[in-house]
Amino acid sequence: MSPQGDPVRAGPRGTAALLTVYLAGFGGSHPLAKRIGAWPAVLSVAALSAGASYAVADRRAESE
Repeated sequence: MSPQGDPVRAGPRGTAALLTVYLAGFGGSHPLAKRIGAWPAVLSVAALSAGASYAVADRRAESE
């Protein structure tokens, strides 16, 4: 459960958007790893996913 007491903050559309980001990151990290290396690719995709999660779910919860 989240600190705000609501376990679901993104809603169905936000959840679908985040799922798309995660799947694209998973698929994109493999070709990216061939260009920049495995760990830099993993860290880049993780940072992108974290930013998307913050923008879709956490920022909204902070403003409520």
